[in-house]
Amino acid sequence: MSSISTSSSNTTPATTTPLPVKHCLVLDVDHTFLSGVTEEMYQAYSPTSSFCQSLTYDPSAKRRAKYIKRAQDENSSRASGKMVHYTMPNPDDGKSLTFFVAVRPCITYLVSRHDELFNKDTGHVTILLASANDDERTLAVLDALTYEGRTLAEISHARFIPRAEFLNNFEKSRSGQKRIHDIRRWAESQHLLTSDGRMLFLDDKAPKNCCGRVTNNDYPCFITSWDLPESLQIFEQHKQHPNIDRVDVPPNDAGLMQQVVDMFAA
Repeated sequence: MSSISTSSSNTTPATTTPLPVKHCLVLDVDHTFLSGVTEEMYQAYSPTSSFCQSLTYDPSAKRRAKYIKRAQDENSSRASGKMVHYTMPNPDDGKSLTFFVAVRPCITYLVSRHDELFNKDTGHVTILLASANDDERTLAVLDALTYEGRTLAEISHARFIPRAEFLNNFEKSRSGQKRIHDIRRWAESQHLLTSDGRMLFLDDKAPKNCCGRVTNNDYPCFITSWDLPESLQIFEQHKQHPNIDRVDVPPNDAGLMQQVVDMFAA
């Protein structure tokens, strides 16, 4: 009886091309790459500074009511001195709020001037937002804010990670710790990060607000808080020189951004 030979002695094993490595730059939002400003500041500086911007979205009814009550308190004898950086539309549509923000220059220059890293067609690094804020607001930040004329989604295959995927106690708090292993898991599940890819997470509260397993390719990294004094300094510089190509970036910011570039370029 004849049989079919299964010998492979005369065949050459097939070769496979390894998939390209994909990396992720994960960003916290508030005080990492933006800070709040008042409506008066926005009116004064937005004509001359691209770093002074606004965004409008529909928060949940519960959160909108909290924002409105806080604004009313700050205009009354109950004022705590907290800055109000949002306003209701006029006429009020009962749904939306407009927020006024300052975008951090070093992050702007990082993502807008390094297409070799972030370009959605030719780059190998995806930008992800991992904020403890409500998902509606993080989506608005992703869609509305611009970096030298382009949104994050226009620069990169940028996404935001839903709070429920990585934030401890997300149903009750916006101050829960961020689970690094779940940020990686989510990014890999979306095919934005390979298992051997580097994941750099910038947060003004890192590493104390980070928890969970960290691999040799995960880098939770502290970045100094970006707040009102720094924002006003940049706005004033732009007001004096509206067409300046690059504002003065603090040395620590410049050094950290170069480390980011070097890490992903290696």
